[in-house]
Order: sequence, then structure tokens, then C-alpha cells
Amino acid sequence: ASKFKVVAFDMDQCAVCQHSKGSLKRSAVKDFVKCVSSDFVLAAKELAKRGVGLAIATASDLAEHSSWKPRDAYILGDDLVHEMLREAVPEHAHLFFVVAYNSHARKATHPDDQYKKRHLRTIASFYNVELSDCVLFDDDLAN
Repeated sequence: ASKFKVVAFDMDQCAVCQHSKGSLKRSAVKDFVKCVSSDFVLAAKELAKRGVGLAIATASDLAEHSSWKPRDAYILGDDLVHEMLREAVPEHAHLFFVVAYNSHARKATHPDDQYKKRHLRTIASFYNVELSDCVLFDDDLAN
């Protein structure tokens, strides 16, 4: 049996070897997806085979859209994650639970909503497991 019941991956600089910087133009999606980590693809396939819950925890958020970052020109949050998953792991994309939340964009100031704390609580709740049953792969040690 696996120690962890759920594995969550950060999108930028983890699942994808590049950063979307919260301002990826729709015209750049194909190039962004080409940078998906082969380790992420292999891990996702193996974890899915073993029945481990899969998630993406990203600070890319639809709330970051604005008049200078319109949704028709920029791809963020859930939209970007699902596009990446459909291209990178098409046979397993549907298995991923996605939390795309940026506390700054949503003006959330509570300490429990900072970094990836909210993401992991939401993921654990979705899979009906304890937080200690989840592991997060992220390039930012603060998370």
C-alpha cells in the first residue's frame, strides 16, 4: 500500500518546466505544453495505475483576468491546467482534481489561505482523506 493517498503537483516549474507567470497568452499555450516534465507524465501514469488520487495545486487563477489580461487573449487557472493535462496525459487528465487559487488575486489575507495551505485542504476534502495523506510536489519551499 502506498503511504500517500493523494499526490498533488504544482503546475509551474513542476508539472511544466516553465512558469506561466499568471500572464500566458493563448497563442503561447502549445509552446507551454511542450515543456511538460517527462517525470510528471511518468509519475501521473504510475500513480493512476496504483489508484493514488491526483491533483494540481496552482496559484494560476481565473481571478487574475482583468481588462489588461482579458480571458479571450490570456489563459489562466483552471483553463490552463485542463489544457495542459489534456495534452500531457490525455488518458489520465480526467483523474486530476484541480485547485487554481491565488490568494493575492482574491484579496484573501487569512494565514490559512496563504501559499498552498488552502489548496491542500481543498484537495484533502475532495478525496475525503486527512491532510497527512497528501503530498505536494512544488518548486517553492514556502508551499
